[in-house]
Amino acid sequence: MTRIQPCELELFIRNGDIIPYFQPLIDMRTGTCCGAEVLARLRHPGEGILTPVHFISHNTPATLLSALTQTLMAEVERRLNLICLPARFMLTFNIVPETLSEPWLVQACQSLQNKKVSVILELTEQRPLTGDMARFGRETARLQETGVRLAIDDFGTGHAGLSMLMHSGGDYLKIPREFVSASADNPRAGCVIGNILHLADMMRMRVIAEGVESRDQVEQLFSMGISLFQGAYFSMPLSFNDFIRYLRQFPEKHADDVGKGLSGSALSPALLLYCAKRHGLSPRETEVIISTVQGTRLEMISATASRSVKTLSAQKRNAYRKIGVKNDVGLIHYLYWLNEYYRSEAFLAHPSYRTAGEKSLVLPGAVHEYRKERVPAGAEQDNI
Repeated sequence: MTRIQPCELELFIRNGDIIPYFQPLIDMRTGTCCGAEVLARLRHPGEGILTPVHFISHNTPATLLSALTQTLMAEVERRLNLICLPARFMLTFNIVPETLSEPWLVQACQSLQNKKVSVILELTEQRPLTGDMARFGRETARLQETGVRLAIDDFGTGHAGLSMLMHSGGDYLKIPREFVSASADNPRAGCVIGNILHLADMMRMRVIAEGVESRDQVEQLFSMGISLFQGAYFSMPLSFNDFIRYLRQFPEKHADDVGKGLSGSALSPALLLYCAKRHGLSPRETEVIISTVQGTRLEMISATASRSVKTLSAQKRNAYRKIGVKNDVGLIHYLYWLNEYYRSEAFLAHPSYRTAGEKSLVLPGAVHEYRKERVPAGAEQDNI
């Protein structure tokens, strides 16, 4: 198949042959499809639907890439006139830095925001970031003031590195599929991801893992603290109609993944009791923590425990303070990490594990190791 040249691509854009495809974005904390990355597809009269590898290259002019993004945003807005997405549903669009100064961009973002969706612009850097950095910072700040959020795509690869991060003030970091796919076999990939998470935490940015292809990858990354995922494991990019069907079927399609498979209810009761004993929780604090991990609301616990919600909340805060976590998500992440960190045949077979932790079992300080390590032992790329 011949590559589409820039002059041909310009003609396809003018003729309305660029259409949006949607790759779902999954939030494992809430168990929902919370957004989608909007990707370009070319409807070719002879070849059918083409992906960007056939019509975008490093030599594609920035002006043409900007026109492509403008077309995608307009097409998505038009489709949103036909159906309402959930409030604050996140739609992400890839843009090159040069597009930030385009006069149409703010209006296009506001038009989408008027549809009650959240707009995220993914900064892709196919060429080194050069020019007036102060102006670049002003342009990103201007967009953020309007409610638009910024993400750095493929962080750590190509030119999408620390320079982009320093000058953009982004809201999200996207871990590329290269790191995700290597994380199971290459300890250095896990270290890189761990450092990205630390950097994101320091800069108050959320992390999105791209290119997840297996349940093992999701579980490993979730245990490290990542909750936003996209990739073939959940869905390949979909046409608009297929994407709407996917949203309607999502709760049933991925019930096991976002339910007991990646929530606290998948954790061993012995592990929960061991954690409680290890950190000196009282019986009532232990009861609250176990119920929380199993997904029981404090109001429901109160109805059967003869304790007020206020009292239960205080006991829960005390337990979190002793364990060294801040909230429910932190507790789940810590428990998954603890489960992975101490998962060995000798430990699992030890009688004190099966009986929820006798004092004779001496292990390193779990929270200290968790904070120090934060890493358990152990399709083609779209740019527009």
